[in-house]
Amino acid sequence: MTFKQTYILSNEKQLLIKLPENFKKALKVLVSVKEVDEGRAKKINMLANAAKDPLFVSDVNEIREDFKYIDADQWLTEVSTQQNKIAVALILCCYAYICRISNHNHKS
Repeated sequence: MTFKQTYILSNEKQLLIKLPENFKKALKVLVSVKEVDEGRAKKINMLANAAKDPLFVSDVNEIREDFKYIDADQWLTEVSTQQNKIAVALILCCYAYICRISNHNHKS
């Protein structure tokens, strides 16, 4: 079992962790402490929320549609499997989404 959670530390730099119910019978656990890169954490959080964002979903659908035509022209021959094509499309969508959100936040 794995439980991964990010916490904000108090001024005392102490942390009390309440474990989920599936650790109820555990007699021993491993705790690893790692400083969080706030920029990376913010981007990951933005991507997690992207699936609910209509603009992101629209971008995914648009790129999926674009790949349909690219496949027909056999332009992307170095990407051999459908899964790889989908991964490339999602990466492009994520990048576009982060750029749009960043630009929007800078305008505000």
